[in-house]
Amino acid sequence: MVDIAEPNASLIGFALQLFATGAYCVYVLRCASIMQKKVRDGVSLWLPITCALILTITLTDLIMNAILVYQAYEIKGTEPLDPVATIACHSNDPLGISKNALIVVLGIVSDVIIVYRTFVIWDLAILMVLLPIGLLLADIALGIWAVWTLASSGSGTDPVLAAVTLRVRYFFVVTFCLNMLCAGLICWRILRVHAIMPSNVSRNSVIERPTKRALEVVVETAAIYCVHLLILIVSSSIGSNVFFIFLDPLPPVTALVFSMIIVRAQNGRTRTISGPLRSSIRFWWGDPCETASTSRDGGTAMPPGMEIHLNNVERAEMGDGKSYRSRTEVELIAPPDSKICVNC
Repeated sequence: MVDIAEPNASLIGFALQLFATGAYCVYVLRCASIMQKKVRDGVSLWLPITCALILTITLTDLIMNAILVYQAYEIKGTEPLDPVATIACHSNDPLGISKNALIVVLGIVSDVIIVYRTFVIWDLAILMVLLPIGLLLADIALGIWAVWTLASSGSGTDPVLAAVTLRVRYFFVVTFCLNMLCAGLICWRILRVHAIMPSNVSRNSVIERPTKRALEVVVETAAIYCVHLLILIVSSSIGSNVFFIFLDPLPPVTALVFSMIIVRAQNGRTRTISGPLRSSIRFWWGDPCETASTSRDGGTAMPPGMEIHLNNVERAEMGDGKSYRSRTEVELIAPPDSKICVNC
């Protein structure tokens, strides 16, 4: 099988990294605006700190990679251009080690975010995140081990570098398994959310716009990040240099995906009268200026523009006058300018 040369793969990867970083920087402006409002509202400082840490790592990695690419293709007098030798030389020098360490640190930060997001969505049930926490600890150990091995290797030590590649692959495998597990738990939670919807809300309204539900699942479960990790794992396992095409864009892709999760988590928090709110998942349908309608099964269809808020309480009062003992309350919120009676 014909494979792409490593210098060409690295150059393409750097171009993709520039594109992904540009997309992330566009989104991070909105993220900063939201964080500023949330800080004024008294939100915990760990969210802005995490966003700032992700931004710092992403931009620092971009600068380091730009220096490495420039040095690989730099023409020095009459010396022949040899990007292959330059890239191999920089694989375990201080700059290369620092770049790889940043990728590991950002991967660990993203794992912490997805585990915490799963923990919150499951109403702080520690039992649901025991296995993800175990995978997170294993991921941290593998990442530290890989970076330490790379730092302790000398120039030209191909066997050691091969061992580092293997350990980095293990790091990506564990990260992938962790994110897939958390994605499954989040999807399960979303399915349970739809299962406890009140009977006077039609299921037909829920499937009215399936693309929005699909997009929500993609964002909540970091599906793009999981696909990216899978490509890295497969390309590394077959020994293809395509691995380097997707390795360089990994930091900005990670930053973009998990910044979206952080922003969505904050936008999903609402105030509830029944008790303290620990998690909420919101869904949107239709144009707010439309009116409510009646579904084909006789129930009341979801009025477009309304929201379903899931609030964790001990007892929930539904609009039909019945009481349900559950830790989840389905609350219908009409738009501010709407004249719809929710509990009619």
